[in-house]
Amino acid sequence: VFLVDFAGATNLLGLGPVGEGPELDRTGVDYAARGIRLPQRRLLLETWKVGIDTDKIEGLALLEDGQTLALISDNDFAITGSEGPTQLWLVRLPQSPRGLP
Repeated sequence: VFLVDFAGATNLLGLGPVGEGPELDRTGVDYAARGIRLPQRRLLLETWKVGIDTDKIEGLALLEDGQTLALISDNDFAITGSEGPTQLWLVRLPQSPRGLP
C-alpha cells in the first residue's frame, strides 16, 4: 500500500485522448524530458508482512484515528466455490500517514 502525493505532479488531463497526445504508457518513456513531473509515493504497508495473504484486496480506508487501515478482500460472490470468505483486516500503522512528506 502506497501513499501517493499528486500535489507536485503534472496534470495530464489536457494532453488529449490516447493516440492524439504523447504516448506515456510505454516502457522507457523519459518523463522528465517531456516536462512531466511524476507523483511522489511512499510505502506504507507490505500486506504480506502483516499476514494478509490475498491478491484480491478491493477496498481500503483510513479510519478516524488516522493510524488504522481497514482493508477488505473480494471473493467474487463465491462463484466457483473456491474463493473463500470475504475478509476484513485492521492494521495499525506505526504512524499516521496524514501530514507525511
